[in-house]
Amino acid sequence: MVSDAPLSAAFAGPAVSGQSFSGQVASFTDANPFGSLADFTASIDWGDSSQLAGAIVPAGGGYSVSGSHSYASTGPFTITTTIHDVGGSSASNAFVTTAAGTAGTVTFWGAQWWKENILSGGSAPASFKGFAQASGAPMCGMNWTAAPGNSSNPPQPPFPDYMAVIVSSTITKSGSTISGDTEHVIIVKTNPGYASDPGSAGTGTVAAVIC
Repeated sequence: MVSDAPLSAAFAGPAVSGQSFSGQVASFTDANPFGSLADFTASIDWGDSSQLAGAIVPAGGGYSVSGSHSYASTGPFTITTTIHDVGGSSASNAFVTTAAGTAGTVTFWGAQWWKENILSGGSAPASFKGFAQASGAPMCGMNWTAAPGNSSNPPQPPFPDYMAVIVSSTITKSGSTISGDTEHVIIVKTNPGYASDPGSAGTGTVAAVIC
């Protein structure tokens, strides 16, 4: 019995996107040098119960997989791409992207923060408004804590034109302590209108991804 040559896949999507995503999500290679484009099919699980076929094209000695999808809410989503070879081999990869709102718009402070930021780990406490205390510079993988009520005291305006913002997948409350994780750290270009009271929301657009 001769087995089919293996496939090797890697993720190729962005860490942060708008709620409407269109672009590359994966790349892959075939160990069979005689393989052709017609041998492969791809499916994309968008992480919100939607699964669609992906488009495959030759790229850089291998192949790329692309797709388009619109998310109904913001928040981190795990996108999983699976490639199948007609000969029986398959490969898959997964990565987390954060749908940061239309055109990359984010809300980082406000009375409705918990409604406007849908998390993959479940809803955030309604008492969390967006700010948390930190002992140092934010980094991916770190955990943080915040005070209840209006969260940790936010800084007085004006904000700088650009600021680092933590993207969390899970925020929970235990007793009087609110805590969360750091899935990504992004740079946000801030919009005018922010004030330190929860009724004056802090918003901006994603300018860069640190991790």
